[in-house]
Amino acid sequence: MRENERIENLIFPPESLYIKINTTKKYLTASLLANQITILTGSLGLVNKAACIELRYTTNLLDTFCYPDPLE
Repeated sequence: MRENERIENLIFPPESLYIKINTTKKYLTASLLANQITILTGSLGLVNKAACIELRYTTNLLDTFCYPDPLE
């Protein structure tokens, strides 16, 4: 994706689309359409401690979410 490219209507293919949980990558099995709400389901291997989850397309960070340690 070029730096100045708009992502309004892009479709992100699964071969380069993944979530990263701390340092672990999990590739998605379906494409995502930009600017459309998508719910990811399945065995994502979330850890029971503080973690950051990133949605990435190749090296581009699309979204991120960090949650605290559930025991605190």
